[in-house]
Amino acid sequence: MAGASMKDIKLRIRSVESTKQITSAMQLVAGSKLRRARQRMEDTRPYMTSIRQIVGDIAAHRDVKSPFFNEPADNKMCIVVIAGDRGLAGHYNAAVFKIADELINGESVVLPIGKKAVDRYTHRGAPILSGDYIKAEYVTAGDCRAMADLLIEGYLEGRFSRVTLVDTTFVSAMTQNAQATELLPIKRPEQPSSHSQMIMEPNPEQLLDAIMPDYLTGCLYGAVCDAVACEMASRRNAMDSATKNADQMIADLSLHYNRARQSSITQEITEIVAGAEQEKIGVMKMETRNIGTIVQVIGPVLDIRFEDNHMPALLNAIEIHFSGRKLIAEVAQHIGDNVVRCIAMSSTDGLTRGTQAI
Repeated sequence: MAGASMKDIKLRIRSVESTKQITSAMQLVAGSKLRRARQRMEDTRPYMTSIRQIVGDIAAHRDVKSPFFNEPADNKMCIVVIAGDRGLAGHYNAAVFKIADELINGESVVLPIGKKAVDRYTHRGAPILSGDYIKAEYVTAGDCRAMADLLIEGYLEGRFSRVTLVDTTFVSAMTQNAQATELLPIKRPEQPSSHSQMIMEPNPEQLLDAIMPDYLTGCLYGAVCDAVACEMASRRNAMDSATKNADQMIADLSLHYNRARQSSITQEITEIVAGAEQEKIGVMKMETRNIGTIVQVIGPVLDIRFEDNHMPALLNAIEIHFSGRKLIAEVAQHIGDNVVRCIAMSSTDGLTRGTQAI
């Protein structure tokens, strides 16, 4: 703020205060939405745990033959990207896009969820499986079921041999982790478990075919709920940081303003004191000037007596004020007895003896 005027600093403070009001309001709104999003996220957790456990139990059967267990034969991939609906959420969207961009190749197709994801990959010209899910906050379980059907259909038809989900996991209000999770094909457990001996009816293949839409629906809906909670938490944290930064900026600007104001006041006081000193010096000079008395007036010739040792030098000018007039006389001669003879520069009519001369 070097060289900035007090007016400029004041305008900057008002601007930052206005921004602070906006960020503070956005922080409150994000905090309110975060509470609802966390409740919805926590409500989906039991279902997610159960459906994954069931699929894991089926996968534990080594003799189960299903295309959902096939190893990918090529690099064709469908990437489900769940991002935010708006910005001003810190690094939330950037972290998701960084992981997704590393996975996308020339044979990839993208299923974006959220306005930021839809806009990004539409503008980049990436193959889009569906661009209908612009608002992640409003995606329902029914929407996730429709997405699951699209993914299963494309997977079984061979349009892509792998489905990967890129989303953000909610750890806490302060921590959210972006990650990539492979949904299809389903990976079998490395070590056989006790569930591999479980008897399933109908047979595991039929059970897996029946449960796969529900499994993918649960995975997608749970991921959407997590992502929305993460977006709100990131936005609240970002707006909290912005509000604190605004407070710090206002404090710094106020300090600069007060310093500038103090400097202005100091300068004014200095000017007043300097003016008073100059006036005092002028008065002292006036007091120390030679003052004489006219003792004789003969036409333009004036004889003026001064005190001892206060005689003006020859050719000095002397002022005489009388009858509202100002007369200037020049010292022409020292005639003794502290008397000088002067020549008036103008008429001396009305000038009398006893008038003071300076």
